Amino acid sequence: MIIKIIKNYIILLVVFFSWVNIVNAEVFINEVQLSPIEERFIELYNSGNSSINLTGWAIKRKTASGLDYSLVSMSRLKDKLISSNSYFLLTNEYDYTGSITPDATWAKSNSFSNDNTIILYNSNGDLISKAGWGKASDCDGICPSNPTTDQSLQRISSTSWTTASPTPGATNSGVSNTDSSDNSSEDNTVDETVDSISVVNNTSEIFKITTKIISPKIVTAGIPFLLSSLTTTNRGETYAVGKFVWNFGDGMIREVGQSNPFEYIYEYPGEYALTLSYYDSIFSIKPDAIDKITIKVIPSGINISSVGTVGDPFVEIENKSNYEIILSNWVVTAGIHYFIVPEGTLFYRIKK
Repeated sequence: MIIKIIKNYIILLVVFFSWVNIVNAEVFINEVQLSPIEERFIELYNSGNSSINLTGWAIKRKTASGLDYSLVSMSRLKDKLISSNSYFLLTNEYDYTGSITPDATWAKSNSFSNDNTIILYNSNGDLISKAGWGKASDCDGICPSNPTTDQSLQRISSTSWTTASPTPGATNSGVSNTDSSDNSSEDNTVDETVDSISVVNNTSEIFKITTKIISPKIVTAGIPFLLSSLTTTNRGETYAVGKFVWNFGDGMIREVGQSNPFEYIYEYPGEYALTLSYYDSIFSIKPDAIDKITIKVIPSGINISSVGTVGDPFVEIENKSNYEIILSNWVVTAGIHYFIVPEGTLFYRIKK
C-alpha cells in the first residue's frame, strides 16, 4: 500500500513538472519591425539551456479593436527548432528582401501593422509571449509608440521596449543576452577576460540618456499648441516608454508612460518654465534625464477689424500684438459657414 502511494506521488510530480516546462518555455518575442514592408519581420529568442521544438506553436495578431487573426499558422512551424540562446526569424514568404535568411515565413496574405499586438502560443494553446504597440488593446506592459520606418521595437526587459535600428539575428541595442547564471562553470581565465572587457567599455563610453522638449518658444494664450519630446542615448537608441513627467510652470503637471505628442493650452500671457523629467522605470525616484525651456505666452491681439458686404464678401483680421502669430488651423465662423486657416499661415505684426 505504501509503495503504491509513493508511485502515485511520483506520477503526479512528473506530470506537474512536464506542464511547468511547457508553460514556462523560455521563448519570447524579442524584436519586431513594421516598415518598410519588404523588411518586416518578427524575431523570437530562446533564453533557455535547451532547444525548443515549435511544432504545434502559432502566432496570432490582434487589432486595436481586439479582433484576432492568424499570422503564422501551426503548419508553418512544424518541426522547426529554436536552439538554446538563439534567434528565430519570421518574415513574409513573398516580399521579404532583408539580408538575413528567415527560419520560417507567414502566408503572403497575412500581415500586421500599426496599433497591433502579436501573440505567441505553444502547442497547448498557452500564451507564451506578446508584443503590442501604438494604440493596441493588449500590450505586455505599457504600449510603446508605433515604430517609424527603418526602426524596430526591441525588448529590453520583460515588459519594456525601445526603438532602435533593426538587429535581426543579433543582440538588441543596449541589451546583453548572456546568462550570468552560468558564470560558476567558467574558469578563472574567462572571468578575468570578462572583467577586463567591462573595464575597457566603462572607460571608453559612459552610458547617458538625454531628453529634449520639442515645442514652439512663443505661443498664444488660450490657443492649443503641440508638445512632444525625444529621448535618446549616446548609443543611438530612442526611448519611447518609461515615465515622462511634464511640469508646465503654471501649476499643472502631466505624467505619462509614453512620449506621444499632445496639445496644451496656457490660459494667461507670461513666461513659463516648462520642464520635462524622464525616468527609465516607472518606479524610479531620481530622473535619468531632464530638459527645461522657457515658453513665452503672448496675448492673441487678433481682432476682426472689418467685414464686407453681400456684393463684396470678406473678413479682415488685424494683428495688434508685437509678435508674429501662426494661424494654422484657426477657424473663422459665421452662422453655419466656417473657414479653416490653411496650415503654415503666418500673421505678421503691424509695423508702427
